[in-house]
Amino acid sequence: MPYFAYMSMHRKFINFDLYLQLILLLLMVVCGAAFLFGSREILLGYLCLQFVIGCWQVLSGLLLAINGSIARAYYLASVVLYFIILAIAVSVFRTLNWNSGMNFWMVLSIIMIPLAFAIWYFERTYRDFVRLKEKNDTGKELDDILDHDLITPNQSRYD
Repeated sequence: MPYFAYMSMHRKFINFDLYLQLILLLLMVVCGAAFLFGSREILLGYLCLQFVIGCWQVLSGLLLAINGSIARAYYLASVVLYFIILAIAVSVFRTLNWNSGMNFWMVLSIIMIPLAFAIWYFERTYRDFVRLKEKNDTGKELDDILDHDLITPNQSRYD
């Protein structure tokens, strides 16, 4: 695949990725605010949105890591590490039958840490979006180089 076609596809994917994450994060903020203001039933909606954005970000991270993004590879490694630590913590809590302080650890491990992952990944995607926008890798450089008027300014296109 030519470089400019690849960069155009990459830019489109980053744009889609960024806007999808933004919509999901805004919905999570609305659900979180509703939960804090007394709507206890909305917590399930928040957790479902968190699951959807997490799955999307892992899929996006996998696709971008395959294409050479070191930051996305670190993200995927940290997600795997998070799930390993979460599995160990659950088994320790079950083994010790430790109920005191359980609410704090549940909120931390099920809501706060995944939310921090989602925000970090969104911020990383936004930085990539800005970098691609500044770099302007949409193929315009190729169009300018191949523009007939720039190559042969004194000739008509149809000579």
